[in-house]
Amino acid sequence: MSVPPPKKEKKYRARSMAAGAVFCPSCGYRLKDRDRDHETGCCPACGFSGQDTMSLFPYLPPLLEQVTDTANLFSAADVKLIEKEIKRFQRAFPQFHWRVATANLNEHESPSLFAFWLLNVSGLGSDERMENRPWTILLVILRDGSVALAPGYAAEIWLAADRWGKLLAELNRDVRRRNYGPGVRDFIARGALLMGKAWTSANRIVQRKSKRPSFLS
Repeated sequence: MSVPPPKKEKKYRARSMAAGAVFCPSCGYRLKDRDRDHETGCCPACGFSGQDTMSLFPYLPPLLEQVTDTANLFSAADVKLIEKEIKRFQRAFPQFHWRVATANLNEHESPSLFAFWLLNVSGLGSDERMENRPWTILLVILRDGSVALAPGYAAEIWLAADRWGKLLAELNRDVRRRNYGPGVRDFIARGALLMGKAWTSANRIVQRKSKRPSFLS
């Protein structure tokens, strides 16, 4: 089912949005500020570090274009649908940069770790700049029907994991039916609605706080 675009497009500022949480891509542990600032850069729960993925996926990563269809899952029409929806998303949220990639993995390889690895080691696409990578949201679709999301470190704190997890579950159903283009389009469109609601909610909180009387002279 397609999600209609909002009647009036508006731009949202990242600092006004409700922040989510940062999780370890290996075990899912919710990282606290003190964990992320730790000098070892390892997850305190499982010891995972980004360097670990280098041995897990000894592949030559592709350049990360806006749509990188390594597994040849998308038709030309699918690509057009996805690119059109990404443009619509970025008109409202220009600080975020979507990348959609497909791949084939072995049975024992983790989709979420693969997405994390791909985001961090792949080369820049033809329309990408290095400063955009932290604000990138990478969606990975595997031939077996699995899906995974890997946001850059600047983008991650703006994604509420539970809500985006529900969207991934919906996308997973579309992918298993091989409804690739419309499924990805709807996933991105629903993600935009989530971000819009988060911004509205956070903005109301800021406005209420600004209206509170001050007792300081």
